[in-house]
Amino acid sequence: MKLRHLQVLVAVVEQRGISRASEHLNVSQPAVSAAIRSLEEKLGVVLFERARTGKGVRPNGQAMKLYHHARDILRRCDEAKKSVMQPDKRPPKASLGILHTLAAPDIAKAHSTLVKTAQQWRWSVREGDAAWLGDALDRQQIDVAWGTVDEASTYSKVLWREPFVAILSKDHPIAKSGRTSIRIDDLDNERIILRGRCELPRNALQQAGLAIRPAARAERDELALALAAQGLGFVIAPRSLASLDVAVLPVDDLDLVRSIGLRWRNDTPAELVEATSVALAN
Repeated sequence: MKLRHLQVLVAVVEQRGISRASEHLNVSQPAVSAAIRSLEEKLGVVLFERARTGKGVRPNGQAMKLYHHARDILRRCDEAKKSVMQPDKRPPKASLGILHTLAAPDIAKAHSTLVKTAQQWRWSVREGDAAWLGDALDRQQIDVAWGTVDEASTYSKVLWREPFVAILSKDHPIAKSGRTSIRIDDLDNERIILRGRCELPRNALQQAGLAIRPAARAERDELALALAAQGLGFVIAPRSLASLDVAVLPVDDLDLVRSIGLRWRNDTPAELVEATSVALAN
């Protein structure tokens, strides 16, 4: 086995797939797939279960056994390199994990502020869903997670709460009516554009009383908003995601809110958490 094989194995397991592993390693997807096949051939075992559709892989028990050994081997190699290399005089790295349904301008502003005001670290930003953020935090792939937080605790804090609102075309009759808010009943005859990455629990919109007549389902929030702007339906989304191209109306009897905050590990430096909190508050 080559170290590169082990690096690829670890990346595929931790990134939960070949596509993300290729991005993480900065190599092509075919190169990652070829490395996994080569490793399986050398060992004479199958390490990953392939999906029937041909897309996606899942590590089996053999892969997880090798994964734990591989992590230890790679850690020891890294320690060996550091023992003979000149000390790195650059600031230590700090990684901020970000929920992928946060508004892009907010992310860009926060990253810029961190780079300018917290120069004792070299900052990087990684994006993913809520499940990935939790795993990445546990595996020390990120230092702080910025996303949905249920309640403040010893290792988490709520930064703000924002309501889910109705987002429509500016030319929609409801938007042009001059009303400053609406009710769920006002949307009964309207078609909805569903957000594939919605952070709400499954069926939360139905349980809130919304009639679900889908016009489209968009994995990207910017696409959902673009479709709404063209009058193809309405979107229920956090207020911060709305752009200037759409009409935004609070729904008085829609009691859906998301809490956005930070989570970190017990070994995350307090000053790093504080620097992140200040940057996101500005």
